[in-house]
Amino acid sequence: MAGLAIPFAGGAAMANDAGSVARGVGAALTSAPAKQLVSSAAAGGAGQYVRETGGTPGAQVLASLAAGVAAPSVLGGAQGVAGAVRSATQNLVNQAMAPLQVDIQINNALKDSGMTMADLPQNIQSGLRSDVQSAMSTSGAIAPDAVRRLADYRLTGTTPTAATLTLDPAMVSQQKNLAKLGINSKDVAAQQLGRVENANNQQLINNLNDLGASTVDDSVAGGQKVASALLNKDAAARKQIGDAYAAARETDGRSMELDPQIFTEGADKLLGYNLLRMKVPGDVKSLLNSVATGDTPLTVDTAEEIKTRLGDLQRTSTNGGEIKALGLIRQSLDRTPLINNGAGYGQ
Repeated sequence: MAGLAIPFAGGAAMANDAGSVARGVGAALTSAPAKQLVSSAAAGGAGQYVRETGGTPGAQVLASLAAGVAAPSVLGGAQGVAGAVRSATQNLVNQAMAPLQVDIQINNALKDSGMTMADLPQNIQSGLRSDVQSAMSTSGAIAPDAVRRLADYRLTGTTPTAATLTLDPAMVSQQKNLAKLGINSKDVAAQQLGRVENANNQQLINNLNDLGASTVDDSVAGGQKVASALLNKDAAARKQIGDAYAAARETDGRSMELDPQIFTEGADKLLGYNLLRMKVPGDVKSLLNSVATGDTPLTVDTAEEIKTRLGDLQRTSTNGGEIKALGLIRQSLDRTPLINNGAGYGQ
């Protein structure tokens, strides 16, 4: 209402103007001030109401427009401007806003699921709106959970029932008992509830099949796919190992050499630091000495043989200290670099 103060003031000034055009405009701006105030107030109140109850911007505009048009018509029978505003707005809520209230009810129910009416297909919107409006006209309100479940039924193409919408335990038990009794009778009408349940189950199965459930493999086919995937992965790993060995050889096929000094000194330091020199088996000590003196060349091939030997001893040993000592030797061997980083060798 305050927003009309400037137009009224300007209109009054123009109405006193000497020019005929200015007087005409001024008269229009100041004509029926009470009705203009009522229209403005009712429009603002209706739009605010819709916004606070969850209405969309479009619904707010529609409500404001409807209230602005409806309010002046009730001014004559109302008690002044305030009564006209109150009467027009209430009338709008009860009549013109009935469809908007349905949308508001549905949107408020769906928002917890991260959805709005706009996210639903148009045919689903129409059916859902009709169902909710019918329920509201009967009971005056419908629980948000029931609206969400109703939307699920419409989206899946199934038929809702009172028990499945409310999930009231007593109603659910009664429906199950009635469906069982009805389906076993010869009365077609009594069989209807059981037929609805069966039809819903079949529709859900069809929906799942459409999503790919009908193409699911049996246990044998599934096992073959898993085994095939593992074999492919194993083949790829073997190829990588083979390629690595091929790269670790000279152009004439001779295996590349590792640094024996770094290997033996590294193993000795690890064993000494962990007080495990006495836990090294005699044949492994002899092998380390042979590598240190150069009697046993330390190449990529012999390194793999040593690793295999160390692994065999670890698996058969029952001495914890011995197992750890062998692991430290293997650790030193894994850290041993190629001599001169393999310079001069084909890679």
